Amino acid sequence: MIAGENYKLNPAEAYVFGAAIMLHDAAMSLAAYPQGLSTLKKTAQWRDAVASLIKTENFEPPTAEQIENPTPEVESDAVAEVLRELHASGAEQLPLIKWPVKGGSNEYLIQDSEFRNAYGHIIGKIAASHWWPVSDLQKRMPQRVNAGPGVPSDWYIDPRKLACLLRVADAAQVDHRRAPTFLMALLQPAGISAKHWTFQNKLGKPSNDGQFLVYTGGPFKLQDAEAWWLCYDMFSLVDEELRAVNTLLDAISMPVFAVKGVRGARNPEAVAELVTTEKWRPVNTELRVSDVPALVELLGGKRLYGDSPTVPLRELIQNASDAIRAKRAQNNDLQGGKIRIQLKDNNGTWYLVVEDDGIGMSANVMTGALLDFGRSFWRSAAIRREFPGLLAKVLKPTGRYGIGFFSIFMLGDNVTVTSRRFDAAASDTHTLDFLGGLKVRPILREPREDERLKGSGTRICVQLRAAADQPKGLIFGHHFGKENKLSSFHKLVESICPTLDVDVEVQDHMDIIKEPITANDWKTKSELVLLNRLCDNLFLNQQPRLFDSLRVLSDSEGGIYGRAAITGKFGFGAVTVGGFRACSLSGIAGFFIGEAQTVSRDTALPTVPMKVLRYWAEEQKTIMEEKSKAPSSASVEASALLLIFGIESDELPVAETASEYFSRKRLEEHFCESDIVRVYCGTTVSHSDDDDITLRRFEDEFELSEDFFLVLDEEPTVLNVGDARWPQCIPEIYPENHPRTCLDVFRRTLENTWGTLDEWEEDHVVGMANGLEITRNLIVFHRTALVDEE
Repeated sequence: MIAGENYKLNPAEAYVFGAAIMLHDAAMSLAAYPQGLSTLKKTAQWRDAVASLIKTENFEPPTAEQIENPTPEVESDAVAEVLRELHASGAEQLPLIKWPVKGGSNEYLIQDSEFRNAYGHIIGKIAASHWWPVSDLQKRMPQRVNAGPGVPSDWYIDPRKLACLLRVADAAQVDHRRAPTFLMALLQPAGISAKHWTFQNKLGKPSNDGQFLVYTGGPFKLQDAEAWWLCYDMFSLVDEELRAVNTLLDAISMPVFAVKGVRGARNPEAVAELVTTEKWRPVNTELRVSDVPALVELLGGKRLYGDSPTVPLRELIQNASDAIRAKRAQNNDLQGGKIRIQLKDNNGTWYLVVEDDGIGMSANVMTGALLDFGRSFWRSAAIRREFPGLLAKVLKPTGRYGIGFFSIFMLGDNVTVTSRRFDAAASDTHTLDFLGGLKVRPILREPREDERLKGSGTRICVQLRAAADQPKGLIFGHHFGKENKLSSFHKLVESICPTLDVDVEVQDHMDIIKEPITANDWKTKSELVLLNRLCDNLFLNQQPRLFDSLRVLSDSEGGIYGRAAITGKFGFGAVTVGGFRACSLSGIAGFFIGEAQTVSRDTALPTVPMKVLRYWAEEQKTIMEEKSKAPSSASVEASALLLIFGIESDELPVAETASEYFSRKRLEEHFCESDIVRVYCGTTVSHSDDDDITLRRFEDEFELSEDFFLVLDEEPTVLNVGDARWPQCIPEIYPENHPRTCLDVFRRTLENTWGTLDEWEEDHVVGMANGLEITRNLIVFHRTALVDEE
């Protein structure tokens, strides 16, 4: 019907074609593998399938134990998935493999050994080819296979013709013969399978109107609407196959098929005239994006990431580090790999170049997955085809959403991507040119001699829209408080990826290469070098007491979750995700490893377990107590921070007066000698609009009184992510009846010392400024006994 009545096949071709039809889907069964399930479990595809089916929290890769011992449900789904994935390659082997029989003999699907040797390989190849792209038929299929034994020499076989016939016949077999009503009633298919059965059950046999394949059927009721649209999609698929195959046959000077396509396949209303509906009308209302470049620019650029030019640099470094991690996993090597970053000034034209020696990309990935906006390559089916077995290895890429690459167009429109797979020859290096941003189709070409890579990896070069040393440029602006001043490019890169597990070499526009950022060096570098990645050198030089307080947060299995110190007032810490700075911490110096909470990765929550966090906080308490001989306001704030980590200290100050600092122990001693205590909530008395003095004179002349305490009455903020406050959001972080603020400690110490007490608020003089009394509202605590006597 498709090829036409006069389409010629000789008997040898008919035999090969018939055998290929029988075998093309035969490998969908475990029976196709002589060793059964054990054969599947040895394949990389099996481990990949199990890994992808295991659902873990926060995109964490499954453990080796989980992959080796999947649940029965996962194993069952994996069998179906791997059989489907391998059935084409399995079909290629079926004519040649043997099944052992008791007694030592073997059975073959083609028992005649001469026929098996002559035609087995091409039968298998044609059977497998139905899963190839049409374009591969010309490249991968031989032009001719000569006659086998015992047949005339002019009975040679044209494999490309037979492969074309097989794929269109296979695609077009969608009618009631594949979904008999009685069998449907017995099997009771569900889900997507039920929709396939429904639409095929309602279709009659196709016919040929002389040019098109014509399907009729129906009616489809409203509850069958999804099945109708699935039918429409199938017609479109068959139509595409027929058109592609005829184009190929014409290109290789072979007779084309009589049928050119499927009648009405590109118009739902035309199909509805043949495959009818009842009380509803198919209209093409599928979701579509008319202006893809505009959507990418909107969601993959400044609207998502903001205006900072450092974001595209971060995304490029992140993609490079993921590629290196992937290559490590593929080679079973946890070390190695380097990212090279260059900022170039070529006579006023600036370029940013980011190069890695990672796993690299094939031409298919460069023109497919790389350009698939919103679909991460690391979580797509493409990774299983490109790198079988990689998904099952311990690989946790930072990129998850498939949009980071597109942020590069925030920097410029002219972008060049050159890449070579880790296992490819030098001649398989490819270059993708974007010559007009996202509004012009990119061009895939061979790289120029000066663009070739020394080994595997990827190089991305963007011509910067704004000069790096001018407003909106990469090294101009608000880095480390240097507004309208140039920043060090090396330090900028350090601040972006301070805890990266990959080596990074930075070369600035002056061709200066400083000491490389070494993989995981944040665990061992000196405190000064480490903190220098987060703030200005001048500030660090003024705070030498911070340098010996950083401690590594680790568990008994060697897992490391950060390196940080509680500092109180002078906090300039950060949460990093995949080695990249995500958000800042208050009152903390150093780093916590975290998990991103947004697509833009500008907010994250630390992943440190509560037990590890509590141990670190206890360690910080010991360090601070050793330094408590010289307390300060920062010490009080550090005490407040300890409380929100679930830790109390008898030695650290929780309150202060104009001249002294008071720990809980010292407060007890003071309360024993007092009957009245006044408290101002806070650590400083600030100017008020009600004061009869200017702000400047207040700041210059205000002197604090001695007869009251300054006590923090609020929980300090370390990190807010949405509605969550960290570490307060960690379950069970507080022991029972644990005080949450310094005022809680102060009040509880009063109760323990006095027994019972009364409290109220009143205005009280808190100091003098220019001879004027400054009053504020204070909390007044009285011993209950004193009130009774009065």
